[in-house]
Amino acid sequence: MLPKGTVIECIAHYDNSANNRYNPDPTKEVRFGEQTWEEMMFGFFDVAVPVDVSARDLMFPKQKPAPASSGSGQ
Repeated sequence: MLPKGTVIECIAHYDNSANNRYNPDPTKEVRFGEQTWEEMMFGFFDVAVPVDVSARDLMFPKQKPAPASSGSGQ
């Protein structure tokens, strides 16, 4: 389990220059899109879960009980 506050970063580098022989037009601005000639960067990651852990337990972990108070309260 990742500690609360963990940040996962995904970094990508693109070569839209004339040095990239697969770039059909280095003078054209490339924007995000769903076609292969458009920019399509997505970051993915996998999660390994023990077989005895249900999806509900993974998404909604049980809260630890609050520690008992050590005083008389007076």
